[in-house]
Amino acid sequence: EVLLTKDWDEHSVSQSFAFFDGGTTETGLAISKAVAKLLTMENARKQILVFTDGDPNSILEVEEQSGMAKQQGIDIASIHLGYNRYGGIEYFKVIQDAEDIQLAMREIVTEKMLDAITIG
Repeated sequence: EVLLTKDWDEHSVSQSFAFFDGGTTETGLAISKAVAKLLTMENARKQILVFTDGDPNSILEVEEQSGMAKQQGIDIASIHLGYNRYGGIEYFKVIQDAEDIQLAMREIVTEKMLDAITIG
């Protein structure tokens, strides 16, 4: 579980880090927690970008939580490290190495996977 939220002035407003070596990926739970946190913030633009290196425990749960995020006006996309399978989030990019994160982020922006991001 990793939750790191920042305001638009790039000040860290919340941090929560916990890593578990159990072979599971609680993507649905992570999205649920991120949505709950974002709904308490007064930012006009709310977005979730999920970084994952594994299949979610439940694709159905991820789809449900992603759908609920979208209903709340929260954009959501994901970056998958090392696997090229649908993980329950409609918009995703696949990278094979952490060095490819910058390119994946650029593609997410240019392809408008997170609608609230614009390039000026």
